[in-house]
Amino acid sequence: MEGKGSFFILILIVALLTLTLAVLAGYLFFAGSSSSKTPAQVSQQASSVVPSDSDLTKKLLFTDKTYFNLKNDGTNKISVIEVNVELDYFKTVKGLSGKVDDKITAYDGQIKELIGTYFQNMTFGQAESPDAKITAKKELTKQINELLVETEKDKTLKILYSVNFPLWFYQ
Repeated sequence: MEGKGSFFILILIVALLTLTLAVLAGYLFFAGSSSSKTPAQVSQQASSVVPSDSDLTKKLLFTDKTYFNLKNDGTNKISVIEVNVELDYFKTVKGLSGKVDDKITAYDGQIKELIGTYFQNMTFGQAESPDAKITAKKELTKQINELLVETEKDKTLKILYSVNFPLWFYQ
């Protein structure tokens, strides 16, 4: 009789622990994942939404071969990079004063200058890095967006979706 009582107590403890584990797992799954995101994570998730092709327009910045001198990395070797730059930007932006196409056209020269300056500050070693295109794409997208909204009331507007490099050749 004494063995049966111990057995039932042991089963009761295991059942209680299993139930507690299930409740904690449910809490983490439903409540814990949504409330633990930081504002930076939420904004990053919102910006990772890919717009449809009908919302974007493309503009090729350089029609001819375009070369930029790379920054001298201490050697007496002259290094250049040939790139072609394509801008993907939104057709319409809510809160923007004026048309997006007009804004891109008006800032065409400054955008090209910004891109040239970016590559003049890049060394040959940086250009040959496997993630150089990704870094350049992110940094130039950020800088061009800042340039395009500097005269707007809302400085958080996103006009440019991405910068692409159909041609990236360095030597």
